[in-house]
Amino acid sequence: MRRLTDQIGLRHTESGHACGPEGTVLFVIGDIAGCVQPLVDTHQNILRVAELLPPQKNKIIIYLGDYVDHGQQSFDVIDLLVSAPLVGFKSVYLLGDQDLNLIRFLRGGKDVLRGDQRLIQWLNEKGGLETLRSYGVQIKMAATSRNMMDMRIELLRKIPTDHISFLQNLHLSYSSGDFFFSHAGAKAGKRLDQQMPSDLLLGHTDSEIFMDLSNQDKVIVHGHVALKTKVRLQNRISLYTDPAHTGHLKALMIDQQRLCWIESSETDTNNDR
Repeated sequence: MRRLTDQIGLRHTESGHACGPEGTVLFVIGDIAGCVQPLVDTHQNILRVAELLPPQKNKIIIYLGDYVDHGQQSFDVIDLLVSAPLVGFKSVYLLGDQDLNLIRFLRGGKDVLRGDQRLIQWLNEKGGLETLRSYGVQIKMAATSRNMMDMRIELLRKIPTDHISFLQNLHLSYSSGDFFFSHAGAKAGKRLDQQMPSDLLLGHTDSEIFMDLSNQDKVIVHGHVALKTKVRLQNRISLYTDPAHTGHLKALMIDQQRLCWIESSETDTNNDR
């Protein structure tokens, strides 16, 4: 394992009392954000780690959402996940807030007809236009309430139907063993079975970003926001690395009480445990 550790940045720690499901190894990938090469690299590293596992182990790979964002390859990311899922793994795809913005834009309705300002902000400031460009939509100017419908019509002409199906079938959360997975974690002070969709997609207000989730009965694994280097919170693990700017992804392997970090590069910007 030492040679593999040197090659892909595999680091081990213990999860405390939390335990993954018996007979199953979980692999978790943080926000991909429209960056296909870090995803390809992370897939390759996960496959190399999986080769060292006992053959009778079940393998589940969990994606924490935000397949689209400021990266330039949102089309390629979704196309890879749709057309080339990892063989021998059960794949669980969770919904991110950026993916929901794309779904709302595709759905149209009053949000587009009335020039919804949240969608305009998503298009202009939060990776929406980059996402549309990746599908071949010709962007000549910033999105406005007047041209947003034309952008949507062109996107509908170009987006493959299996990409739409992928987006429509994303899950809000997933639970396995003593771990709970969602895009943005959970809202502090609420039981997991009482979380609203907005809690799982946004997770917190700015004042709650670093609140302790130790009152929850599971360890919360999420993306969406990074935990600062010096912040260590019980029951919370963030896999967010902002790959559009850092160029790398962070993945986590959960094998019973053993946690193994799988880095797609040597840079580690997210020491949260």
